Amino acid sequence: TDCRAALGQALTGLPVQLGGAAGTAAALHGHGPEVASLLAGELGLAEAVMPWHSSRQRVVALASALAAAAGTAAKISGDVALLMQEEIGELCEPAQPGRGGSSTLPQKRNPVGAAAAGAAARRATALVGLFFESLAGEHERSLVAWPVEWQSLGDLLALSGGAVARTAETVAGLEVDAGTMAERVRSLAGPLMAERLALGLAPRMGRAAARDAVAEAGGRAEDQTGAGWAAA
Repeated sequence: TDCRAALGQALTGLPVQLGGAAGTAAALHGHGPEVASLLAGELGLAEAVMPWHSSRQRVVALASALAAAAGTAAKISGDVALLMQEEIGELCEPAQPGRGGSSTLPQKRNPVGAAAAGAAARRATALVGLFFESLAGEHERSLVAWPVEWQSLGDLLALSGGAVARTAETVAGLEVDAGTMAERVRSLAGPLMAERLALGLAPRMGRAAARDAVAEAGGRAEDQTGAGWAAA
């Protein structure tokens, strides 16, 4: 939701650019503002109050929002990949023929969606720096900023869109091992209450002493049962 809002705001702030090389719209013989307004409506862009050749903040905002969307997608898919690890086994990316197979381990399912989303996000993040460099363009028409933006923005759109699409596909077909999850919650039930226990003891013992006492009790329970607080 946050990424969608940021992208919407960035797009809303993009105005049309129509004014000629010097921004005077001289070639339109006095009809420059009218033509620019019609063009903005046709393209779904905001009307520009004045030429913004050297003001690249809007483009930076769009690039940043795209990279943030890619990074958020990578966070989600990356967590799925971590929970796919054999020693955890709580989640799996959706299974499809030919997807995620291992070249050596027939039973293995690799988190290919997470790999693709994560790689795209890293490339997207690296590209954003180029847009910030364009903020310091020369005078009123930078020699380098625009050519850098043209290709980089296209790459950003592809990378961010790909990361989000991959993650949406993973979330839509996510496989959950509810039994494994329930067992892990049960095994951690004791330690999860440690903070509450320490806070309850703090008024009588002091915060530091209460924390140490609870930690010591937890350690003894682990030593005695070998299964942590839940078994104790």
